[in-house]
This record gives sequence, C-alpha cells and structure tokens, in this order.
Amino acid sequence: MNQILINRNSNLDINKVNKSKNRFRFHFIFILSIFFLLSLIIYIFYNNKQIMQKNNISKRMLDNFEISRLYGMKNSTTNNSSFLQYDENSDNFDIIGIIKIDNLNLNYPILSNYSNNLLKIAPCRISGPFPNEVGNLCIAAHNYNNSTYFSNIDLLKINDKITIYDSNGNFLDYYIYKTYESNYNDLSCMENTNYREITLITCNNLNSNKRIIVKAKERS
Repeated sequence: MNQILINRNSNLDINKVNKSKNRFRFHFIFILSIFFLLSLIIYIFYNNKQIMQKNNISKRMLDNFEISRLYGMKNSTTNNSSFLQYDENSDNFDIIGIIKIDNLNLNYPILSNYSNNLLKIAPCRISGPFPNEVGNLCIAAHNYNNSTYFSNIDLLKINDKITIYDSNGNFLDYYIYKTYESNYNDLSCMENTNYREITLITCNNLNSNKRIIVKAKERS
C-alpha cells in the first residue's frame, strides 16, 4: 500500500515537473515569437522608410531639374548632384532627361550612368544613346513591389505610351511593341538599333533569375 502511495506521489511530482517545463517552453516560444514579429515589423518599416526617402530624393531632383530648364540653365554639362547636395556616395552623374508613363503615374529623372547607389534614387541609363537620339536607350530601375520606380512596368501593354524628355525639354513619345521576361544574363535586349527605341529593365522579384523587359519605339 505504501509502495502504491509512493509511486502515485512520484507520478504527481513528475507531472508537475513536466507541466512546469511545458509552461516554461510555451512562454519561451511565445516571447521568442513576439521578438521575431517585432523585429520583422521594425525591419519592414525601416526598409519602406528607406525606399520612400530615396524616392523623395528622386522627386526633388526632378523638381530641381525642371526649375533649371524653366530658367534656361544648361545642365547637360553640369553635375546635377549639386542641385541636391547628394553626398551619400561619390558617384558622378548628370540628369539627362525625364521618363514619364501616364498609365502608371510614373515621372522620374533619368541619370546618365548607373551604380548600386544611383539605382536607389532614380532610373539610370545603362547603355545606348542619350534621350531621343537614334539608337536603343536602355533604362534600368528597381522593382520594390510597390508604386515606386519600375515596380509596375509589368502592367504595361502593347501600344501604351512612354514619353521621354531630353535635357533641353524636348520630348518624344514611344509606343510599346513588346514586353517579356528574360534571363538575368541575357543582354540581347540591349542591342543597338538604327531607329529611336527605349528599353526598360527591372527585376522580377518572384524569380531572381529573370528580368522584366519593356521595349518601345517611336512611330514613323
């Protein structure tokens, strides 16, 4: 009888210990989950804040560029970072034009060259002539899966219009004739042409090996 009571008490003690361990494990997992959730929220908030700050830089650059044109300032030989006092990096660049797509409410300056830092603030010319010259002007920008930069160019359709302004304020309308995805190492979209063409390039965030390509040309 005593043995039975001892065994019963031992089992009760073991159950208490197991419940205590399970409670501790649950609390630990719960606190850890809260920590990771808060960390994720902070990261997303910070990342979105950084994107919007860069986007605001691009908008201020566009405003300054348009003011310089309004007052007849020649900026084609001027480093336009001086308009903004943009000193996050040492990249030298000019604002060589503007890209405007009404269907996407897209309106950005085009930078003369590209780097990781420059791509964070505006669409960049990665190859080809200057705006509205004969040839294939290739412009790259980030895809942040929101309404900024080239995030929505995959929504463009055949015959949609893209307007390109040069540094003197002259503009030309280009009409989309092809949209597709290519492998990240496929450079055929950048081949030069003997007519005025633009090629928009951005990442496919669902597949890092793919790029979204939009090609448009002037109508004769």
